[in-house]
Amino acid sequence: MSLWDRRSFLTVSAGSLTALKTRRALAMSAEDDPLGVRGEFPAAENQTFLNTAWVGPIPQVARDAGVAYADETLIWADSRSRLDEKELARTEFAELFGAKPEEVALLFTTADGEAIVINGLDLQPGDNIVVDALHYTGTFSHLMYLQDHYGIELRVVPHRDGGIHVEDFESYIDARTRLVSVAWVNNRNGFRLDLEKLVALAHAKGTLVYADVVQGLGTCSVSLTELGVDFACAAAHKWLFGGYGVAGFFIREEHLERIRPDRWGHGQVSQTRTPSGWVTGLPAGRFPELEFRHRVNADKYEYSCLAYGAVAQLAASLGLLKQVGLAEIEAHTMPLARELRAGIADLGFSVWTPEGNQAPIVSFVHRQEITELMRQLAEARISVSFREHDRALMRVSVSLFNNRRDVQRLLDFLKPLA
Repeated sequence: MSLWDRRSFLTVSAGSLTALKTRRALAMSAEDDPLGVRGEFPAAENQTFLNTAWVGPIPQVARDAGVAYADETLIWADSRSRLDEKELARTEFAELFGAKPEEVALLFTTADGEAIVINGLDLQPGDNIVVDALHYTGTFSHLMYLQDHYGIELRVVPHRDGGIHVEDFESYIDARTRLVSVAWVNNRNGFRLDLEKLVALAHAKGTLVYADVVQGLGTCSVSLTELGVDFACAAAHKWLFGGYGVAGFFIREEHLERIRPDRWGHGQVSQTRTPSGWVTGLPAGRFPELEFRHRVNADKYEYSCLAYGAVAQLAASLGLLKQVGLAEIEAHTMPLARELRAGIADLGFSVWTPEGNQAPIVSFVHRQEITELMRQLAEARISVSFREHDRALMRVSVSLFNNRRDVQRLLDFLKPLA
């Protein structure tokens, strides 16, 4: 399938999908589908899905992009337009989240971004990295290994009543602090850190800031440039609705030369010297005097082949988010989350998410035997998550396709358990 044929196929598919969405929208009231997207997410009709903080269901448009990619590989063994899709996803990510295209790379997971930054800092024994206590557990696994084997000190800023306070970082950052690594919105109770304020504090002390933004991007209107972070990364399988296998990595342009790639491959080659001169890319063959020119922008971290099917899905889902509007998503989901939190508190549960928090995630102590509770939820077709080692926390998250009926259905379920 040629690129033109594929674009035509997607255009026809998109037209059919628009007609289908229109028919569904006519059957749904504005109260049921405030943003006009519920028809894109069959998972929202199959169950009361309040679990995007765990994994976001892909929308129909991302499914179609994935099928189109699979169809191309079925016929041609390779997608003729995979590199075009990669560039589309990369530039869409940059535009949607306030970055320059040259500051964005596509990686595989959120952890890849943090690893590239840490491995590129030329850490020495006695250097330290400061993190928040509500950071993702995988970060602790990585940094504790560095502490145990390479003498890199890990400093953990504690939380206070489920919140991370910027002023608490002051005493943890010193002349040997090489990086402050934080979760912008943490995955345990959804607390949203004042990232701009933290960046100002860290930069005043000469320290760089990495933000895990996987629970934040796609939930609110934001510019990574204006936030001021030096580095950020978010996998696509949560609030970006792109599925597993691809993540957007942001690195401020001024750090591109400083942070060297921590792995190398054909993907970083921009030009190769051949007997006939410099040619683009990496042609087949071994030349007498092999010489390469490497990429200098963020795409230099894309060292090898990507999961191109997932990339195509991400490009489609980013297009959907762009069409809906991040500001509109934020204006819809934040009041729903506040309503949910208030309802849970009114039932008498101990809520761990601070009041007034600006994120669509709410966690609370459920006080139930976990196996039976999970059985009841499955029977009621309600999807939520559980957190902490004893799974004592129920974590609920509202998304662009959720409505007040979803929130009320969960509250009705919880009422006899309070």
